Amino acid sequence: MVALEIKCIRNTGVLQAMIQIHKYATTHPTLRCDESYPATDVDNNTNIASDSDDDIPLSHFVKYRKKSNHWVQEDITSKLPSWQKECVANNNAQTLDMFYLFFDDELWQMITNFTNLYAVQHNRNGDISIDEIKCFFGVLIYSGYTSVSRRSLYWENCSDAHHNIVYEAISRNRFNFIMQNLHCNDNTHLDLHNKFSKINPLLNHLSQKFIEHAPLQENHSVDEFMIPYFGRHGSKQFIRGKPIRWGYKFWMATTTKGYIEWFEPYQGSSTNLDERYKDLGLGTSVVLSFVDKLVSEKGRLPFHLYFDNFFSSWDLLLVLRDRGIKAIRTLRENRITVPVIKSGLDLKKTERGCFEYALEKTENILVCKWNDNNIVTMCSNCESVFPTHTVSRFSQKEKKKYLYFNQK
Repeated sequence: MVALEIKCIRNTGVLQAMIQIHKYATTHPTLRCDESYPATDVDNNTNIASDSDDDIPLSHFVKYRKKSNHWVQEDITSKLPSWQKECVANNNAQTLDMFYLFFDDELWQMITNFTNLYAVQHNRNGDISIDEIKCFFGVLIYSGYTSVSRRSLYWENCSDAHHNIVYEAISRNRFNFIMQNLHCNDNTHLDLHNKFSKINPLLNHLSQKFIEHAPLQENHSVDEFMIPYFGRHGSKQFIRGKPIRWGYKFWMATTTKGYIEWFEPYQGSSTNLDERYKDLGLGTSVVLSFVDKLVSEKGRLPFHLYFDNFFSSWDLLLVLRDRGIKAIRTLRENRITVPVIKSGLDLKKTERGCFEYALEKTENILVCKWNDNNIVTMCSNCESVFPTHTVSRFSQKEKKKYLYFNQK
């Protein structure tokens, strides 16, 4: 057998790899030192410690040297098709009808069945009806915009706490009984690797209904979203600098009007994403998982995606381009080196509104830096920088909102 030991030594900024090959058995075929293999990618953090790696070719452990990019100061010429579909939304439905598009009969029946099942499992009467479940959710919605100091006040008959819309619909004891037994899944068949397993059927149903009834539009945004929560849960997050710092983090895709098309709760390493994309990184997996949902529901159309530097990677733009999908993303300056563009420090010294751009000729990817309140670096597989126009921006120095700058 052949054992491989890779030792990486950093000397004056150069990563040198020393590969030592030892022979431990005469039964293994002789390894020729002049034998060559095509180079492939390898993770720098790969641990080689067991004999099970003996059958892996040597090329697996050799770092692939990327070919240099060919940057030119040219604008991009998009080869992707343009959007031809008309965006038509039917807004004639009543509010209750719109609500029942998402909370349909199938969902009400599912919640009722699991609630009754939980009650029976705890030796209680499982006789809750669908109408009672609807009344229960109605009281929850009502309490969202009419709050009281404690829940029992909704059933008070006093003139200063009169909520006849509540106590005429459902009794207090019945409401408390439903609250005690409300469930969206069977506790005896939970997925222990899914931290949202108790409400997973509800989340999956709503996410599917959201994208089914989403308006057909070209532009879509993918980002993270925080739902405030201050209790205890394994998936609760803290993100500094966000308007909502404590709570659940969701991956979310929306239209230009803010309509939620797709969402997925973030739960660390057990986040439910497609296994095919996990090797590409978390951000790339989120975007491609949404693309799969969007294409399967709306068809293969030239959609246009927007996302920030958390989701961005060079390979993601290439994958989306190969699928006929346009994309624009922000980019951290230290993630890519473009020798024909000024650095952020040099561009910051220029007049506000100035920009520089370059095109990677081989892959047809455009990178543009713009001097705004700060240096903004954008990357796209479709959008050009011309024609330019005057934009309205906020001035941090003058504390004025409407200042107009020419893009130069």
